[in-house]
Amino acid sequence: MLKEKAFAKVNLHLQVTGKREDGYHTLQTIFAKISIHDTVYIEAIREPKVELSVRGQFHAPAGPKNIAFKAAQWYLKRYGIKNWGMKIVIEKNIPPGSGLGSGSSNAAAVIRAMIRFFGEKDPQLVEASSAIGADVPFFVSDVSVAHAEGIGEKIEPVEVDLSHLPLHLWIGDFPISTKEIFDLFDSFRDEVLSKKPLVPKARLIECVKGVDPEAFRSTFFNHLEEPVFSRYPKIADVKKTLQQPGAFCLMSGSGSTVYAVGEIKDKGDLELCRASFV
Repeated sequence: MLKEKAFAKVNLHLQVTGKREDGYHTLQTIFAKISIHDTVYIEAIREPKVELSVRGQFHAPAGPKNIAFKAAQWYLKRYGIKNWGMKIVIEKNIPPGSGLGSGSSNAAAVIRAMIRFFGEKDPQLVEASSAIGADVPFFVSDVSVAHAEGIGEKIEPVEVDLSHLPLHLWIGDFPISTKEIFDLFDSFRDEVLSKKPLVPKARLIECVKGVDPEAFRSTFFNHLEEPVFSRYPKIADVKKTLQQPGAFCLMSGSGSTVYAVGEIKDKGDLELCRASFV
């Protein structure tokens, strides 16, 4: 049986750059992996089928409704593997719908384990895995920090060590639908872009390499915060509490997690999780 850690991520920056004819929004983002992780156990079986079960702290769909199940099927089909199947068990520590990449990371862990077992990989694999989910290529690429664009499939690793930076997370006890928020963003688009114009790629990469929370604060933002805050005001309140001098605070992805990089002197009555960049 193979074992893979499926690390969570935060978005240090997220800007929506457009919308494709198929309805998908294009973006630029800076992904960073963090220490919170699910554990994925995978066993190859001599039957052409996929089985998936979930255990642990949080619930996620079992069977075909799980994105990790789809990832296994996708890999088998891509490489024409007909006489093998996979038995998958996911131990959930990352809550789904939290903006931490829970499902995408699980799917990528399955793909990485299958590469270890079958040895099948090609130069297009990372980008092509976006067919499973927009965040999957980042996790398949197995880098710690990356710039991503398109719908998330175009990955450029960023060589930087963030591991010494203090990291605190407030993880909402309610899931948020990514599709719901991106659809809602369209009604906020003009207002959001007028307040937070697009930042050039080179500046984003230069900023993250500087490893300075104060510079992060003056450069990075998340275009999805405004639509999320309009529907989930609790998240806006959390950000106000955590946005303290010397700290950089942002909502990750489409929520519901808010994180702070730097020291937090007054957390109020918030229950925070301490983590680290990896």
